[in-house]
Amino acid sequence: MNLHLISRVKRCWLLPLLLLWTAVPLQAQEVYPSRAINLVIPLSAGSQVDVLGRALADSISKQAGHPVVVHNREGAGMVLGMDVVAKARPDGYTIAYGPESPLSQTPHLRSSVPYKTGDFDLICRTNIANMAVVVGPGSAFKRFEEMIAAARNAPGKLNYGTAGVGTPPHLLMEAIAAELGLQLNHVPFRSINDMVIQTLNSTVDFTVSVPNMVATHSARGMRALALTGTTGMAELPSVPLVREFINKDSPVANYGVGGYGFYGPKGLAPDAMAWLRKACKSAVESPDFVTASTRTLTPVGHADGLDFVGAMQAASRVSADIVRKLNLKLD
Repeated sequence: MNLHLISRVKRCWLLPLLLLWTAVPLQAQEVYPSRAINLVIPLSAGSQVDVLGRALADSISKQAGHPVVVHNREGAGMVLGMDVVAKARPDGYTIAYGPESPLSQTPHLRSSVPYKTGDFDLICRTNIANMAVVVGPGSAFKRFEEMIAAARNAPGKLNYGTAGVGTPPHLLMEAIAAELGLQLNHVPFRSINDMVIQTLNSTVDFTVSVPNMVATHSARGMRALALTGTTGMAELPSVPLVREFINKDSPVANYGVGGYGFYGPKGLAPDAMAWLRKACKSAVESPDFVTASTRTLTPVGHADGLDFVGAMQAASRVSADIVRKLNLKLD
């Protein structure tokens, strides 16, 4: 065979191999993040979590040099949005932000949940999430103990509202009622706005919600009678803690002190995890996020790694204990 022809043939089959070899280093050199990050918030736009999530997204976007695109996927007690993330590729480009309850509580209440807590990697916690027992301006109750006394004197007469069956506020109040021997009527609301209106006009005797509800409507006379947590809030200095009225050894005393944070699919790429945790800490410390947290009465409480995982596991054990004692199942 002609030597020139042989040389041309060799070049023909060597060229694709050379292109392949040179492409491998180029792919390996891709640094996270190199494109937009999708942030799933499992609650509606304008909610407390949405306000906080968007403040964080703005900071993380600036750090990444790429957009952080927020997707509100509310529904089924936050299960729909979290399931999207559980089934996403663990490359760091689809993550969730929201309360820990879809992971620490919901699987104990519903056997039909399409994911397990183990289907997620915990990136970082940003806030401590307390709850509040709230009344409207026309309520006769000035103190939490007055409400307890009224419930004992008239079993089954008091109505309380929450954002839905199986939500953390619902589980909290049922646990308090069981602890104190109270009979209460639960009124689940599908619309937060409707719940606010019915609380303000005292159609329900009281509501269990997040402290932000008081912050938003205090000018209209909405008041908090009690807070969950182990320490009071500087913004609500005269409001007592639920744990002051129940057995301190009860799991209820430690319930309702959850957190908001970022979650990724299980097996999140190590480089993505490292970058996101560092970016999360910077975002939590940013002035805009601190302002948003203060405005919504959501204390900043950063944690990542083993601290975040440990807090989640502790919350899950408390929820499991309460669900078992109440014999409460939603399916």
